Amino acid sequence: MTQRARTVVWLLVALFGLAAVGLGVAATVVDLDTSAQLATVAGSVGGFLGFALSGYALLRPPAAGSGRIAATAAGTRSVAAGGSIGRAVTGDRVSLRGHLI
Repeated sequence: MTQRARTVVWLLVALFGLAAVGLGVAATVVDLDTSAQLATVAGSVGGFLGFALSGYALLRPPAAGSGRIAATAAGTRSVAAGGSIGRAVTGDRVSLRGHLI
């Protein structure tokens, strides 16, 4: 995740946290009917934004250089991997030791 993406995520976390605190304050300061209406509107807007964001994530073009790498394997005990798989071990009685960073 890039630094810009992390910043956006943390800003959204802070924004929605403040919205939740604001709704809690509204529930204690104003009457329950008004706070219920505010929560309904906030929930509707949040649901719509979530729906729009998931649609954008599904339909956006892939990033440059992130094309899918085709990997095929055939035969007994074959292994194939496309792209980056990190660390992997194959074979009989083999283990992976050490810490993943």
